Amino acid sequence: MLTVYSIPANLPPRFPLVYLQGQQDTIFLLAAQKLLGGTPYTRQPLLAPQKLGCLAQRIPIEFLSSVYASQSSDLEKEQVRSHMRVVLKVDGSLETMVTTSPSEPVLSEAAYFVMTTQAQFNPPQALQSILNGTAVNKGELGKLIVALLFTMARDEAVGPADEFGRPPNNQRWCSLTGLLTSLFCTPAATSNDHVNVVTSQGWHFGHFLAEGPNQTMSSLTNTFKDSKVYFTHFVKVHQQALVHVEYLMRLMARGAAVLCASDQPAVDGIIPFLFEGDEIRSDNIGAIMFQVKNDVKYSNSPQLNLFYTMDPCSLGIANVPVIRIVFALAAKTPSLTLVDYNTPTTKKGYTTYDFWVSGLSEKVLVPVKKEPSSWDSILQASYAWEMIYSDSLSKLRTAHRRSMNPGAAVDSEFWRNWCNLVSL
Repeated sequence: MLTVYSIPANLPPRFPLVYLQGQQDTIFLLAAQKLLGGTPYTRQPLLAPQKLGCLAQRIPIEFLSSVYASQSSDLEKEQVRSHMRVVLKVDGSLETMVTTSPSEPVLSEAAYFVMTTQAQFNPPQALQSILNGTAVNKGELGKLIVALLFTMARDEAVGPADEFGRPPNNQRWCSLTGLLTSLFCTPAATSNDHVNVVTSQGWHFGHFLAEGPNQTMSSLTNTFKDSKVYFTHFVKVHQQALVHVEYLMRLMARGAAVLCASDQPAVDGIIPFLFEGDEIRSDNIGAIMFQVKNDVKYSNSPQLNLFYTMDPCSLGIANVPVIRIVFALAAKTPSLTLVDYNTPTTKKGYTTYDFWVSGLSEKVLVPVKKEPSSWDSILQASYAWEMIYSDSLSKLRTAHRRSMNPGAAVDSEFWRNWCNLVSL
């Protein structure tokens, strides 16, 4: 594999940190060429394997590891052969293999270069195509959806690359408020169901839940007026121990945000940011913490217990304000709600700005505006179990299939042949 970057052993104090070997006027052209399978980047329409190579450098797309190596999809093999994907393991009997697209800062920047300058590259459409035609792990697709939303918002906030892969003013970071306004639609008039994120107020929490919260006097835009975000890709971590400020600030030096371990309680993903200035210190790191819920149980009504469990103190963050977001993707009613705790107190601990986002709607999310049908198809693909029963040509056959597996889901067909179901 071509190594086109280096990170010093001792964490440097300045931000952002991308250290290159070679001239910047050629390095991203070379990296893009490697990522696209050796083809010089000429902004011509890309093939599906090339699009997958770019997406996988930015969000952690995983193939099903249980597939026999001899039967692995041709697409996965091609990713290893031509698009910088890495084989982590082939077992002793040569039957199974595990591959990944590891964190490679310059390759992630090259993927941003291609994605923002290729007019025909539609990220949600490309992800939809990959999910429909490849043995990709869909188990945590909700996390991938949110990671892609944040990635596209980051690219919008930073701006498209020039002909050499450099962003405007060669600035590879964006303001925190710029990221949020590129993610969330700004309403013409603020309402309870659609707030303006940057003018919203936060809450001071005591060190114990019994002390309750107290609303801040400062809006989000004033609190984070000097805060900077630098990430180009997400890394899927294996251990809960990595969800701590000491690791987060080092990952930020690679331009990496975090998707948490599969069994991580309370938090699904974290985007670290610098609270003020340009110096990386543990006491200057904040976090956007998010959870993703992909079940109709979670509607447009905020569930406060989900925010309580996202405790910034457990990350080693207490003195820097944080942002907490819950994405209820399966909710039928779209909304962007500022969480209201309505239990004032005078004691203070950590400070947080909390938002509940329901649905995957162009009314609320800026990236969805560009291709709402593709996002909807991706969301449907995340309900893998539903596809077992679904028959697009016959509602009756769908109902019969559901009735063959009593009690397996809330739809009435799973219940009606053996008991009367009262809607909850």
